[in-house]
Amino acid sequence: MIVGVYNPITGDHVRVNVPVTEEQIIEWQRGTPASVAFSHLKQWERDIILSGMSDEEWHDWETEVEEAEVGATAQVA
Repeated sequence: MIVGVYNPITGDHVRVNVPVTEEQIIEWQRGTPASVAFSHLKQWERDIILSGMSDEEWHDWETEVEEAEVGATAQVA
């Protein structure tokens, strides 16, 4: 199923093809944890549905945050 999700970091609307059913999506939207509703998916597939971000985008974002924190710490010292 093609699922549309929003990436809050880039502002992009992302469409991903993941092996889920409409019923599983509805179950998750009604409050079932993603790890239960999508138990058959790999973690990175669940992450895309939850956040709109791929593993690579998560890594890039975390690197940017860490570099910003190091820069801010260096300026304080």
